[in-house]
Amino acid sequence: MCIIQTPEDLFSIIASRGLELEFRSCETIVGFHGTSAEAAKNILNERHFRPTAHPAGYIGSGAYFWETSEMNGCHAGILFARHYHKFPDPVVVSADLKIERLLDLGAPENEPYLNEVESLLVELMLQRQPDRLHELHENDAAKYIAIHYPEADGIQAFRYRRFHVPGTNNRSQWALAIRDSSCISDLKQVYCNPPLEQMETS
Repeated sequence: MCIIQTPEDLFSIIASRGLELEFRSCETIVGFHGTSAEAAKNILNERHFRPTAHPAGYIGSGAYFWETSEMNGCHAGILFARHYHKFPDPVVVSADLKIERLLDLGAPENEPYLNEVESLLVELMLQRQPDRLHELHENDAAKYIAIHYPEADGIQAFRYRRFHVPGTNNRSQWALAIRDSSCISDLKQVYCNPPLEQMETS
């Protein structure tokens, strides 16, 4: 069993095993951001996102988007704003995203790295607080990776299943955290059609 003392030790062990993450640039894609009506108004008026600097988010700091079709992205954004942020008046803003250094944790070439981080996190918890192993979250590996790679303009990873949008495919579960606001352009409000409530009750 490896002796892991800190997250830095964790990534040193992974590096010693010859595992690396691959960055890629991507063509402009459309992302969907769920927020409150007031925040959406400010975003559209200022034509600018203010990415959160809080590092403990699902995949670290940044402005969060869903990358999928317009219907799925709109519904996923509203669900996220309503159930995660508890906004009573969720609104979705779409944007064009041009990312030069994207760290895609869902890419097949990055899967071995992600799996290794997950395994070592379990090992770390077993060493330190085995009675709290059940508290290890399924997204913790993605979060540690995101924090460890601040040079990425954006991070993409799979969102856990409790935010699944009824009637949509799993692409609605892919979230993007954009750290560099210069990657974001062409902001506009999006209206769900059909309304989310209609999907949830069907």
